[in-house]
Amino acid sequence: MKKVTAILIGAGLRGGYVYSQYALDHPDEFQVVAVAEPDKERREIFAAKHHIPEELCFKSYEELLAKEKMADCAMVCTQDKMHYEPVVMAMEKGYHVLCEKPMSPDKKEIIKMGEMAKKYNRILSVCHVLRYSPFFSKLKELLEEIERAGREKNKQPQISLNWAQAVLRVEYQELPEGMIRETKVVMEDANEGEREIIGNREKHRKCVGSRAKE
Repeated sequence: MKKVTAILIGAGLRGGYVYSQYALDHPDEFQVVAVAEPDKERREIFAAKHHIPEELCFKSYEELLAKEKMADCAMVCTQDKMHYEPVVMAMEKGYHVLCEKPMSPDKKEIIKMGEMAKKYNRILSVCHVLRYSPFFSKLKELLEEIERAGREKNKQPQISLNWAQAVLRVEYQELPEGMIRETKVVMEDANEGEREIIGNREKHRKCVGSRAKE
C-alpha cells in the first residue's frame, strides 16, 4: 500500500490534533509533510510532532500553495469562512482535498467548490465526523427498509424527519405499475413549542456564559 502524503492548512484542534493524529498512529500509511499555520506556537508544536523541517513550515496557506505540489492531498482545517480560497487553490495546484465541515457558510462557495472539483478531477471530501456513527447508520438502515417496503408494494414513500423531536414519519402513495421515483426526505421545521424550548435553552446558555465571564 502506497503511503499517502498530505499538507496541513490550519493546525488548530481538528487539523493539528484530530485528523493528523492518524499520521502518528499509522506512519506507514500516512504522513504530513508541510504545515501552514499563522500561530507561531501551534506551528512549531505541530512541526516538532511530525518532524517537519523549518523550510516546510509556513505562516499562511498562500505561501505554502505557492510552492510546487509536494503531497497527494491537502487538509484544509481553517475557520469556516476561510475554507473557500485554500480549497480552490489546492485543487488548482493538483491536490485532492479533505475539508473541515462545514464547507462554507456561503451556498455559492459550496457550489463553486464542487464545480472546481469536477473541473480539475479532484477528490473533495468533507469531514462530517458523525456520518458513520451508530445513530446515522441506524437512520440509513431505516430509510433503506422503508424504500424496500415501498418497492415491494409498488408505492412511493413520503418521508419527513423532525430532528428536534427525533421523529421519522412515513406515508406511502400508490404508483402506476412499473413506475419508480426517487425517495425524498423532507426536514420538518420545529413546531412553536419546540421553538420555545430551543429558545429557552439558548437564553440559558448565554446567561451561564455571561455569568462565567463575570
